[in-house]
Amino acid sequence: MAELSPTFGFLIIFKDSFKLIFKNGKFMAPITLLSLLLPSLLLLLLCYVYQTLTNSIYNSSTNLQIIAGFSLFLVLEITSIMAFGRISIISGIATILVSATSYTDANISSQDLYSRIKTTTRRSKLFGYRNSSSKNRGTVFLAMIIWMLVFCMVIFYPNAITIAIAVVVGISVFGFLIYDSVPTVLSSVVSVVEEKFEGSEALKKAEELIQGQRHHGFMINVFINLLGLIILLGFWLVLRGELWSVNVMGFGLFLVNFVCLIKIFGCVAYTVLYFRCKKYHGDDEGVGGVGNFGYSKLPASDLGGGIA
Repeated sequence: MAELSPTFGFLIIFKDSFKLIFKNGKFMAPITLLSLLLPSLLLLLLCYVYQTLTNSIYNSSTNLQIIAGFSLFLVLEITSIMAFGRISIISGIATILVSATSYTDANISSQDLYSRIKTTTRRSKLFGYRNSSSKNRGTVFLAMIIWMLVFCMVIFYPNAITIAIAVVVGISVFGFLIYDSVPTVLSSVVSVVEEKFEGSEALKKAEELIQGQRHHGFMINVFINLLGLIILLGFWLVLRGELWSVNVMGFGLFLVNFVCLIKIFGCVAYTVLYFRCKKYHGDDEGVGGVGNFGYSKLPASDLGGGIA
C-alpha cells in the first residue's frame, strides 16, 4: 500500500484498528457488550433511585428528612461515579490486552486474559491524571485559566470581537489539550502492555516512543473528538423541543453507550499506534508483558501499510 502523508497517516491506524476489533471477536464482543450493559444498568438504577429520593424529599415534613435524602443521593452519586470509572478502567485494560495479542498474532486463553486483567487492574497509576507530569498539569491548568478569562470577557463585554477571540482561543486551547494528552494516553497502553512500566515511568517511556509520531496521536484525538461532537449534536437536534423532555433518559443512555464505544475504539487505535511507534524506533521484538503470550511480527500486508 502506498504511504500516506503524515497528516492522513492516522487513517491507516483506524483501518488496522477496525481489523483488530473483528479479528478477535470472541473476546471483543463480550468486552464491548459488558462495557455497554454495565454502565447502562448503573445509569438506570441511579435514575430510579434519584426519582424515588426526589419524591421522598418532596413529601418530607422535616428538615432532617430532607437533609438525609440529599445526603443519601450524594453518596449514591459519588459511588456511581467511582463505579463508572472502575468499569471504564477494566474495559480499557481488557481492550488493550486483546488488541495487543491480536496485533502480534499471539494466542491467549480466556483464563490468561482474566488473570492478566485482574493483575493489571490491581496495579496503581493507570488510566488517569496521575500519569501526567506536574509540568503538563501546570501547562494544562494555565491554558484553562486563559480560556476562562476569555469566556468571562465575552460574558461581560459581548460583541463580535470578543466572541471571535473566544472562538479562536477556545479552538487553540482545545487543540493544545488534545495534543498535550497524546503521551498521557499512550502511557496507559505502555502500562498495560509492558508490566515493568507504570505511572511516571510509563509516561516517560510513552514520551520516548511518541517522538516522531506524535502527529498521528494528535490526528486520532482530533478525528475522534470531532466525530463524537457531530454525532452528539445530531442526536440532540433530533430530540430537541418536546421530545427532549420525554427522551432525557434515552439521551443519557445514548451518551453513556456512545462514550463507551468511543473509549473502546480509542484504546484499540492507541494500541496500534503503540506498536507502530515501536516499529518506527526499530524495536520490533520483545514487547514487555505481551511476551507472556508470545510475540511475532505481523506481515505488513495483514494490517495495512506503513505510516510516513
